Amino acid sequence: AAFLVRLPVTSTTGETPLGQWSKQIFGSSPLAFGIGKINVFNSNDLSLFLRQQTVFNGSAFHPLSAKSPSPTALELRLPILSDVHRYSMIAQRRRMARSNIGCDRSYYEMIVGLMSQAARQSGLPADGHDIIVENSLLELPSAAQLNAHEFVEMRMTALCRGVIDTAAGELKDLAFVQIGVDRALKAKGYKPILSAKAVEAALSYPCRVDGGFLNTMIDANRALS
Repeated sequence: AAFLVRLPVTSTTGETPLGQWSKQIFGSSPLAFGIGKINVFNSNDLSLFLRQQTVFNGSAFHPLSAKSPSPTALELRLPILSDVHRYSMIAQRRRMARSNIGCDRSYYEMIVGLMSQAARQSGLPADGHDIIVENSLLELPSAAQLNAHEFVEMRMTALCRGVIDTAAGELKDLAFVQIGVDRALKAKGYKPILSAKAVEAALSYPCRVDGGFLNTMIDANRALS
C-alpha cells in the first residue's frame, strides 16, 4: 500500500499529496521488498543505446575525420572478451554517452589494452597493427515526424574515431567528425558553433576555474556587474 499510493495514476511523477504523505511516513521501506518505480523514458539510461561502436582497419579513413570511409575500408569483427572486460567497456561507454558531446579521449585510453588484446587474439588487422575504433550517433525521428507517422530511415552519424596501435597497445590519434559534432550539439539544444578540431580544447577548458575568476573580478569591482 505504501508503494501503490505513489504510482503515477493521476500524475506523471507520482508526486500527489497521498504519495508525499507515504514518503514521510514510510520513507523508502518499499525498497526492502524489491518494489520501486522504473522510469522507462529515462534519457540518461537510454543514451548508451543511441551510440554504436564499429572497428575498422587502419587505412579505412583518409583523413581520420573524413565523413565517410575510403574504398579500402574493412569492418572488423573482434572476439568478445571476458564479461569483466565487456562490462567495463559498457560502463565507460555509458559514462561517455552522458557527458559533454558523447565522446572523449579518456574512453579511448581505457579501451586501448582491451581492443589490442582482442585484435591480437583474432589475428586482425591484416594490413598492419592499426585499427580504427569509431563511435557513431543514432539518428532518431523528431516529435513532429512521430506525430505525422513519417517513416525515418535509421542512420548512423560518425562522431569520433581513434587509431589504436594494437602491437604497442597505445592510442596513436583521435579525431572528431564535424557532422557528428554538429548533431551532438543539436541534440543538446545548441547551434553548430564548435569546430571538430577544437572539441578537445573545449572539453579541457577550465570553465569552473574561469567562472571563479570572473566572480572574483566582479566581487572586487561592482561596476563590472
